[in-house]
Order: sequence, then C-alpha cells, then structure tokens
Amino acid sequence: YPIGEYQYTVTMDGYDQASGTYTVDTLKRRKVSIVMIPDNITIAESGVQDGIIWKLTTKGELILTGKYTGAKAGDELSFENSQWKAYMNQIYTAYVDVENLSSLRDMFREFTVLKRVSFGTNMNKGTVVTMRSAFNSATSLTSMDSTNLNTENVTNMFRAFSGCSSLQKLDLSGFDTKNVTDMSWMFAEDTKLKEVNLQKFDTSGVPNMANMFLDCKNMKSIRVG
Repeated sequence: YPIGEYQYTVTMDGYDQASGTYTVDTLKRRKVSIVMIPDNITIAESGVQDGIIWKLTTKGELILTGKYTGAKAGDELSFENSQWKAYMNQIYTAYVDVENLSSLRDMFREFTVLKRVSFGTNMNKGTVVTMRSAFNSATSLTSMDSTNLNTENVTNMFRAFSGCSSLQKLDLSGFDTKNVTDMSWMFAEDTKLKEVNLQKFDTSGVPNMANMFLDCKNMKSIRVG
C-alpha cells in the first residue's frame, strides 16, 4: 500500500474511534491524524528535529509528521540543514503531514532523485507562509499532489519549482495566492514543463514576477482564470 491516509476503526474500552474521530464520554470529539506504514516496510533512518518526526524507509520514502515546535517561523525558517538532507540521495518519494509548519523553504532543494511529493491533512490549515526554493533544482521531480497544501497565507514563492527539469505537468489549481508578493523565477528552467494549471492564481498583489517562466521552452499550455 502507498504511504498516506486510510480509513480505520479501532475499539477500546471507553472509546469509539472511526474515520479519524473518536468519542470521549459522548461529549468531546477530536480529530485524529494517522500515518500508516505497512508491515512490509522497514524504517532505515529516523529522527526528530524541532518536533518534526522524520522516517526514511528502505524503499526511499521520506515521511514527515509531528508538530513543529522550533523557535524560527515564516521566511526565517529554512530546511537547508535538515537532518533528512543527509540522506537526500536516497529519497525518492516524500509525504509531508506536519502540524503548525510555517515554512517549506529549501525543504527539498537540490534533492536530485526525488520523484514524487504529497501532503497530508495537517498541511491544509494555512500555517505555511513561505515556499521559497521549496523544490528548487529537484531535477527528478515528476509528480506533486498539492490537494492538501493550503497556501492562503504564503507570501514568498521565489524559485519554488525552478530547475525541476523533469517536470512535465503541474496542477496548482488549488493554490490561493492572494498574499504572495514574490513569484520571481518560480518555474524558471523547468525545461520539460508543458502544462501548468494556475486556475485560481491571484497575481493582483504580486510586484515581482520577474523571469517566472524563464527557459520553459517546451511550455504549451498555461491555464489561468
């Protein structure tokens, strides 16, 4: 089974759990976030950094969960020196589901073997404010499921996807960009990019869009509006 979210039912004395909720004394309802790792997957490396629990499987799957508790926030928070970056040449897929995370800056920058990325429901709370160089030079990236990534408070998308030279199609139709002020070089040097869906992009408050599509020489379709 792929890494992700699954429906589940657990019965315990005094608790009734189902589909991500459980009841306590029939009065309180609390959301539960669970990442299931199939029994046949072995964890090769793991650690905790500022509340972020990271696990790398022997199949090259990076799983980021937990709750960010670090002092830095917003654009000051860079993952350039993250613990998992030491294994960047072993990471082929990534699943990000971290509560209270305010930054994706440099999170997968220069992860040259990373192919696929997806996000869990903890990423739909609107806590992220910067995506600066999030996937910059991730040269093998071919797929990103951003369904759960809430960007309503993001202000910086500088080089967010630049240098993703294997990317051919990108659907960002769910991105809310009303607060973004920097989209410069956002898709620059994505030399194989043919289609991009920016259907809900609001660029009315973006003063800097310089070189946004620089050297996207195979671009055929940009969907807007």
